[in-house]
Amino acid sequence: LFALSVEKNALHSNIKQRTKNMLHSGLIEEIKALYTQYPKDSQPFKAIGVKESILFLEKRLTLKELEEAIISNTMKLAKRQNTFNKTQFNNLYMGGVGEIRHAILKHSKSDTRER
Repeated sequence: LFALSVEKNALHSNIKQRTKNMLHSGLIEEIKALYTQYPKDSQPFKAIGVKESILFLEKRLTLKELEEAIISNTMKLAKRQNTFNKTQFNNLYMGGVGEIRHAILKHSKSDTRER
């Protein structure tokens, strides 16, 4: 099993930029349209980005707080996923993009030789 590892500051920067892009691309408007069509307790409304947007639409968060909440909750999820991967898989190979690419190519070449 292969897992990409990204330095914490780079990950935070990527999440921050992605969140800004989603907000500028109409996340709030999309959630607003969906929120009027489906039951309020629907599972998708509990997803990161969606639940915070609903709080914003309900005037319980400012736009800045919305952005900060999405970033914070996404960072927490990334940490939980990383911890899960480390504790649940015995044959986990973690590394940067170049390392993972090299390991996958090496693994796939050895796999084809065995057949």
